[in-house]
Amino acid sequence: MKIRIGHAALVAKVQRAEPDPSDVAFEKGQAEHAVNIERLERRRNELECKVFALQCNIEKKNETSTEKQLDRIFYLPAGRVGGCPSGMEYVEFEVTPKTEGMLNAMVVTLIEKEKPPWLDLFHDGKSRVFDVGHFKLTTSGLFCYGKLTALGKELRDAGRISAISATIHSIFVRDKPVFALGGFEFSTPPPPALKSESFDQAKIPGNLSVMGGVLLDGEKSAFQSTK
Repeated sequence: MKIRIGHAALVAKVQRAEPDPSDVAFEKGQAEHAVNIERLERRRNELECKVFALQCNIEKKNETSTEKQLDRIFYLPAGRVGGCPSGMEYVEFEVTPKTEGMLNAMVVTLIEKEKPPWLDLFHDGKSRVFDVGHFKLTTSGLFCYGKLTALGKELRDAGRISAISATIHSIFVRDKPVFALGGFEFSTPPPPALKSESFDQAKIPGNLSVMGGVLLDGEKSAFQSTK
């Protein structure tokens, strides 16, 4: 038994089988565009890393004799920083010379309380990786100077340290239009439940010794530059 297909049905069948050349060209162009964007983003990241490394080399030459004897680790980018740290909504703050001063004031107070500050591993609160001496703001960002522990040196020599996740402590400055969290100033008001826990910056408790967590194997900090 033979089945005859009408001319109109045959044309429709052919049209369905053969996509519009303009659609094919558009999809091909979109795919090539996506590949080019990915390539350029990789190149931009490579160049940014090279610029950062050059800036760090220049800044190393300008270190004091004491700083040259210390280890240092990148803490935060300079300028406006934003991110979503664990358990918090998106926040932004400025990393400025004032930030450096506030953090160093915390370091001094903690040392005076015989609770010297340090960085742990992945915020575990027990694995000491870096003993904090002081903070210093440069054009590259905010660095933490001090001494790597045996664990820290092992991780550094293996090339595993990738970033620092700054610890955000609930410290609020009384009677100020802005509030501070562990040395960082935000433009957003603190949650009402925390306002009653405010105290002066000069009365920093010793349980704030852990000032950040060391991240490994390419993991990035929650806080990144908004530039």
